[in-house]
Amino acid sequence: MKVLAVQGSPKKKGNTALLLEHYLRGVEENHRNVEINRVFLQEKNIAPCTGCYTCIEKNSSCIIEDDMQELYDKIIEADLLVFATPVYWWSISAQLKTFVDRFCPLSVEDFKGKKFVLLMTYGMARPNTGPEMVENMFKEIWDHFEVDFAQTYSTCTEQYLPVAENKEAQDAVYELGSGVRLE
Repeated sequence: MKVLAVQGSPKKKGNTALLLEHYLRGVEENHRNVEINRVFLQEKNIAPCTGCYTCIEKNSSCIIEDDMQELYDKIIEADLLVFATPVYWWSISAQLKTFVDRFCPLSVEDFKGKKFVLLMTYGMARPNTGPEMVENMFKEIWDHFEVDFAQTYSTCTEQYLPVAENKEAQDAVYELGSGVRLE
């Protein structure tokens, strides 16, 4: 079983990264034969999509030569996609948005049989609708690609507790990882 864990936060050791690590620990400690590939988007050279549609018109790969070329293979090989992002201004981070925008050359066939997990941290306490807006966006994306939206988890880190101090969030996301169905 191959897992692609994509960290969308620009902070390498921030709340989102820690939430993702607790989730992945739950996966690693409770499933056999799991290979986890971690991607920290901030360290990748990924250019924005230019909307040229060459990939669609010629049914080919993206013509932009950057780190996304290696990530396409990792996306296709993965059985489980885990995206972790802070919610910035009611949406995903710029790093994750740039990554997702480059999905244009991928097809439904490339995503066949995959599962998706969304992990989010956010600052303003509810009734902040940011996490729901992000979740709904990904539901639309994964419905298009016929991907099973398996799990989602979000926690407020600014007005409540940072993840490092929030044992409840750590335990909850660990349990999600331990319980994800990897078949």
